Amino acid sequence: MRAAIMQPYYLPYIGYWQLINSVDLFVFLDDVQFKPRSWMCRNRVFNRTKGKYEWLTIPVSGGSQNKSLSEIRVMGTEWLEVHKRKLSDSLKGENFSGEAISLYQGAIRVERGREGLCNMLMESIELIARELGLSVEFAKASTVRRTERSVGAQNQILDLCRDIGAQEYINLPGGVGLYEDEAFRDAGVKLSFLRVSEFKSLRSCLATSKFEEKVPVSIIEDIGCNSIKVVMKAMKERHATLMQKGGAVKEEVMVFGSGKIQE
Repeated sequence: MRAAIMQPYYLPYIGYWQLINSVDLFVFLDDVQFKPRSWMCRNRVFNRTKGKYEWLTIPVSGGSQNKSLSEIRVMGTEWLEVHKRKLSDSLKGENFSGEAISLYQGAIRVERGREGLCNMLMESIELIARELGLSVEFAKASTVRRTERSVGAQNQILDLCRDIGAQEYINLPGGVGLYEDEAFRDAGVKLSFLRVSEFKSLRSCLATSKFEEKVPVSIIEDIGCNSIKVVMKAMKERHATLMQKGGAVKEEVMVFGSGKIQE
């Protein structure tokens, strides 16, 4: 079984969804330490008037990094309309802006935020995944964890891989420097990294600073520029590269809707 283990994020970029599509089981790290200034509670949107990206931040109560993500609550509901308006403005003139905003409205359910930021984020990711036709099983780390948490992020990931019976752990390119091949080999788990595809997006359509050009856009912006249908097709047809750290690079075809990668 192939597995990915990640924190739930607010409207994550296309690579996050390609990762979901590459595994059999996607585990949300719902009991991870909360980081106030992270993608857990914010994302960026392009402000056409100012010609640069600006933050969309979900207001939370008790947003201390001494707390678990599962303990964080969302404050109020007014922010949702503000975020929707800014997303609409950023996609003004794009052919599929209505489709993207409709998806956003359906995926972000503020009433779930009263139960916790984590619940709202997990539900939004699962809803968007279904709209993209991604057939994959989701689970929470707090539910599947069978052993006491070890010290260190890598050991905790390995513990979860053992708990769920994963033969392969797949992560995004940003995790290349975080994990050691030898530790995974000793645990009997194959370690792989996904090289994600790129899509036309606001990032490539509009002029931004050099720093901001490196910031991935949210799935909502990609859909607004391309349509759900095109994003779905691209995830089905494009090649995804699974890279073994320090080893050979192997080309494989991502199979849309199956949650698997087929050689």
